[in-house]
Amino acid sequence: MQAAESGKAFTLAEVLITLGIIGVVAAMTLPSLITKYKDKELATRAKKAYSAISQAVQLYQAKNSSPGDSTGLWDVAKSSNEVTEKFAKYFNGAKICRSKNQKGCAPFYDYKVKYNSLWVDEDGAGKDMSLPAARIILSDGTLLAIQQYTSCEQSIHQVQQDEYGNIKKDEDGNPLYFDYTAYFCAAIYFDINGSKLPNQFGRDVFRVNGTLSDIEIHEWSKTGGDSLKSILSGGEMSYTDYSVGEKFDF
Repeated sequence: MQAAESGKAFTLAEVLITLGIIGVVAAMTLPSLITKYKDKELATRAKKAYSAISQAVQLYQAKNSSPGDSTGLWDVAKSSNEVTEKFAKYFNGAKICRSKNQKGCAPFYDYKVKYNSLWVDEDGAGKDMSLPAARIILSDGTLLAIQQYTSCEQSIHQVQQDEYGNIKKDEDGNPLYFDYTAYFCAAIYFDINGSKLPNQFGRDVFRVNGTLSDIEIHEWSKTGGDSLKSILSGGEMSYTDYSVGEKFDF
């Protein structure tokens, strides 16, 4: 009886092989699971930050008896720093960072943000961008960087680029351009965890625009527009990771 039972036991080799298989499967799936978990956490914080910005605009309108009118907030006659000073008043516990030398502000400067998906410079290398210098730090560590424009109607003469940022040219090698008009008064970038990674649009950094009446999601997908729309509608964030400085062949 004992001999029969011992014959059903696993050998050491079988146990080691099984553990090895489990280890391989875990190594393949765990990073993906961790990324999905982090993305969900970031998406939750992005919703909270967007809501806080929207509520601050509504609070401004309520306190100034101007429902549906934000012209006094996104004041085209004011500088980005002046608008930042005014906007900060409508967040509880917000701190204004006027420079990185200000106490507690250094961690919110000297870093750049990758685009939502590959965007290259003129040499075909993946690039990133710096956020505007006028900054508000909310009580939960969310950073707001504001760029105020001198008009709420932007007439833009833009070079044509493909989905990666390569400049389109005519048969003679001259850059092609197009013209369009955009209607917003200010750009508000928000980074839900400051200088902490991943520092990429559509993941932890997003852009909305201050308009004459409210805020709106910036339409360009490279600054996280599509991803933010998906998050706010209950979907998943969307992005494609890439390496800054790496040259890509097209």
